Amino acid sequence: MNDFRATILAARRDAAVASVEAEKCRSEVDAVLLELNDQLATEFHGTVVVIRLPASLAVVYGSTERELCGLTLGVRGYPIELRYAKRTVSVYDQESLAGALAEFLGTIEVGAIFNELLGAPKDVPR
Repeated sequence: MNDFRATILAARRDAAVASVEAEKCRSEVDAVLLELNDQLATEFHGTVVVIRLPASLAVVYGSTERELCGLTLGVRGYPIELRYAKRTVSVYDQESLAGALAEFLGTIEVGAIFNELLGAPKDVPR
């Protein structure tokens, strides 16, 4: 005979643990974005921010918002998937998230989005 009661109790416990782990993960994502936005504020005088949306990261400049990449958190938070330029990167902790985000922000695709919003850097020869 199946013990449905025990199965449901175990599932409830697992869900509660997953919820705590996911909240910790979201806090770590927000900490990485805070560090990124602090640096953007210095560079762009507070006019540009990167925000976390339900399924993506977006850059906001004034009233314009542009999606930068897809972002999916696992049921327990990690792994997190970043999707951009036909590529998917999975990260398993805050440090690897920061590294993957730094690599992503260095792509031509992201540079083009920032140039579209802000104009090309003045030191680029024409």
